[in-house]
Amino acid sequence: MKSTHRRYIVLGSAVIIIILLMAAFKFIFLHERTVSTTATEQIIAQNDCARQQYANYTKDKLAIPTAMPSIERIVALRRLEEQFCSEFVRCTRSASATDKADAASFVSCLRDEMLKRYYGTLPLN
Repeated sequence: MKSTHRRYIVLGSAVIIIILLMAAFKFIFLHERTVSTTATEQIIAQNDCARQQYANYTKDKLAIPTAMPSIERIVALRRLEEQFCSEFVRCTRSASATDKADAASFVSCLRDEMLKRYYGTLPLN
């Protein structure tokens, strides 16, 4: 009798452990899916913001008169590039970004815009 009773206890304990493990795995997978969805939504929002900033930048760049004297036009374009890059970095900034990372992204953006202006596209390194 004791042997049978002990088997039921062991079997019942094993079933409880299996159920708890299944629930834990289900929770882990649901949590990963939620984090993944949130990250994807954040990336989509960042891309939408950056796309909007680029559209505004392109529209404003085309609005600068070509009849403007050369130096004034260069200064106006540079200020527009700085404004665009500042907004672009703000759009694509991650929560863990540091000021140094933001500065590097800003400088990289300015460099890319300058290369596009002088070469028509980004040259291959």
